[in-house]
Amino acid sequence: MNSRLLKEWTQLNKNGNKYYLCPIEENNMTHWQSEFDGPNNSPYRGHKFTLYLDIPSNYPMSPPKVRFKPYSMPHANVNWKTGAVCLDILESM
Repeated sequence: MNSRLLKEWTQLNKNGNKYYLCPIEENNMTHWQSEFDGPNNSPYRGHKFTLYLDIPSNYPMSPPKVRFKPYSMPHANVNWKTGAVCLDILESM
C-alpha cells in the first residue's frame, strides 16, 4: 500500500471528510468513491454527484484517473456514456 496515500487518507479524516471520500474496498486503497452535492449558486444545485477515483501504484508521481458515475454529470467536459472527465490537460499528465 502506498504510504503517502494512507497518510493523506488519515489526514483527510482527521480534518473532517466533508465530501464522503473513501476507499471502495476495505483492503484496497487504490479505488475510491466520493459523493458531493452540486454548488448552491449553479445549475447543479440540488444534484448529488458520485466520483470514482482509480489511484495508480506510483501515486503521487502519476495522478488518479477520475470519472463521474455515468449519466450523473450533464457537462460539456464529461462523457455522458462513461463518466470520464474529458480535458486535454489531464490527458497530457
